[in-house]
Amino acid sequence: MEGCITIGEFKSKYKYIVYSVIFLLINDISFGLNYHYVFKGINLIDIFNLDYGENSDSKSNSEFFKQHFYIRLILCYFGTFILSIIFYRLEIMESQLVKTSSQISNKGNRISHILHTLELIFLIYLWLLEDRFSEKLRNVLKHIDFWMLEFIFLSYFSNKCLKIEIYKHQKIAMILTIIPCILKIVTIFLSFYDKDKIFGKSNNFKRDDGLLTILYVQYPLLLPIGIFIYLIMKFMIAYVTVSIKWQMDCRYISLNKILMIYGFLGTIIYSIICIITTFTVCPKDFKNYKNIFDYICETKDYQNNETYFSNFILYYNNILAKNLLPEIITVTFGILGFFFYKYFSLMILKNLTPIHLVFSLPLYYIMRKIILSISIIINKEYAFDDYKIYKIKYIIDITVDFICLFGYLIVLEIIKLNFCELNHNYSENIILRAVNEFSSERLIKDNDTEYGNENEKEDDIPCSDNNSE
Repeated sequence: MEGCITIGEFKSKYKYIVYSVIFLLINDISFGLNYHYVFKGINLIDIFNLDYGENSDSKSNSEFFKQHFYIRLILCYFGTFILSIIFYRLEIMESQLVKTSSQISNKGNRISHILHTLELIFLIYLWLLEDRFSEKLRNVLKHIDFWMLEFIFLSYFSNKCLKIEIYKHQKIAMILTIIPCILKIVTIFLSFYDKDKIFGKSNNFKRDDGLLTILYVQYPLLLPIGIFIYLIMKFMIAYVTVSIKWQMDCRYISLNKILMIYGFLGTIIYSIICIITTFTVCPKDFKNYKNIFDYICETKDYQNNETYFSNFILYYNNILAKNLLPEIITVTFGILGFFFYKYFSLMILKNLTPIHLVFSLPLYYIMRKIILSISIIINKEYAFDDYKIYKIKYIIDITVDFICLFGYLIVLEIIKLNFCELNHNYSENIILRAVNEFSSERLIKDNDTEYGNENEKEDDIPCSDNNSE
């Protein structure tokens, strides 16, 4: 008798999920991997044993390095633009995609083609907006990242827009997300009991231990507002993801073309932002009010005691002029990690479904924490001794990741539930029923002399302009 829980097959297409995780880790390690900055992180600075500033020790060296995040992000977007052009040219040479695409696009009029292009650009713009806004929101209002709910949002839009049916065993995985959500709420409430949350004497949001206070600890009203905004952003990106999948399947848009637009838009948008902020000093005199720009402006001019959101001049003076070769090496790894993470994410969309895209998240978070834990042990840096609340949060976060991973492995049919008819719609059982049905119909057809009465059932292909409700 078959066991209640068995292990299924790891399908070859699932390799794209693993690849996306590996390259996202490479990108993170290049530019700094940490857990809320409560201990020394991992980055290529420390791997190469570099010194990026006269003001920095081994821990603040990483802080000094991460100040120019948005300028390095521009380089990642630009690198993605260049690499996607190269990959697109190779794609044309191999599959003659240009001819196929032109034949399809010629069926419509020019205005329709322009509208479709503008629609794609708008979707990618929303993708860019969600990427950075959600990241900044998570950094300011920590632990509100209910990322596991994105699985439910993606399932909803996949069902409505792509007609992807949600089966019973997949609904079990959705129900399991209740537990991680409860644990996330626990980590939020633990923030209010952090003994180290006390403010210093200065008029800013820095705690006595040097970290920035979680804003909703000081202003509790920001907690529901922040969660609401975060969920809206995740709901939006779920729709964008499904829409891009539809564009790839129904309008035959190349994933390399999508990456070209993504890289180009990202380069232009953040170049403009960084140029403006290079000449804009963040306010620092708020009299009796705490300075909210502590969370926004991380680039420091130590000589003039000024801060910026980003600054090309400081990047050149402090980084390029002093450590050009190490910076080139670091940024190169960062660009490759960034590009291939996006590339394999789109490969997941192309070869699997939008729902599969979120499955890389718990695997990524688990691998991330394993690497950080190994770093703590090797460096003998038990930073959690000074941050006991964060130690509890760290354990809870790992528990959340493993519960989500277990649920997603059920959806991937790597873990099979063989009870209560949960296995009725596993892929091999669907195929087996289809084969048996085909064999039965073939037998009836062979014994039937009248062939004109047979009806063919067409599959629903949701490739119309009205791809969503």
